Amino acid sequence: MEQGLQRAKGRVHVSLLTDGSRGTVLRDLHQSGCSKAMVHGAEQGGLDVVILNTAGGLTGGDQIDISVDAGARARVRVATQTAERVYRSLGPQAQIQVMLTVGPAASLAWLPQETILFDRAAIDRRIEVDLAPDADFLMVEPLVFGRRAMGEVLSSVQMTDTWRIRQAGRLIHAEAFRLTGSFAEHQGPGCLDGAGAVASLLFVGPDPRARLGALRAMTGDNCRVAASAWDGRLLARFMAADPRHMRARVMAALQLFGTGPLPRVWTM
Repeated sequence: MEQGLQRAKGRVHVSLLTDGSRGTVLRDLHQSGCSKAMVHGAEQGGLDVVILNTAGGLTGGDQIDISVDAGARARVRVATQTAERVYRSLGPQAQIQVMLTVGPAASLAWLPQETILFDRAAIDRRIEVDLAPDADFLMVEPLVFGRRAMGEVLSSVQMTDTWRIRQAGRLIHAEAFRLTGSFAEHQGPGCLDGAGAVASLLFVGPDPRARLGALRAMTGDNCRVAASAWDGRLLARFMAADPRHMRARVMAALQLFGTGPLPRVWTM
């Protein structure tokens, strides 16, 4: 009897609350399979949560589930230990499901490092966010196409990336990004336009327009940056031929949102 390929499965659930003078504290932590979490103190009484994938990357059929619940007045930043590599698939997609809940007067920053798509990678990622009316939320999702240092050129890739952001139960932001089939067909000025890396940054919180000028001033020959703000939120896009240039711009942009120095994993 033919044996199926082994699949990696992981789940992390982190719940946080505030506790008087101690600030944000851990209420509950569940981790299983290849997914692990490290929790440690950050500035301003908040906590940093660092997600690890001990499988060393994702391939077809792997499944990762991450949920973070920041209770009232909690302050938390969530990052990944390193870039997430999505390897070639023999058919099925890897699955990533992220659920973030941000309570009243709480603040959550979702700050994963790059997702790197190898040639013939296949992945379906879904991010659901539920915000209280007065919650602050910042997220960034950097995406790198191939291993530039290895000279890899993507021939084909399959990726779907779906975001749903709700505030007080009302859908305020939705995105659906899709790459399928020949990677070369997604080039041109209306698509990736030769970019080796892209990133999206979303902020929901007070006075989002205050960062527009600084973000737009970051655009240049080695990384294009565009940003808009409306209805209490800000959205910025980054595109660069070289992932290193995009990463530098993204790191500078994150400093504009008052979350303090980036988690150490971003600079190690």
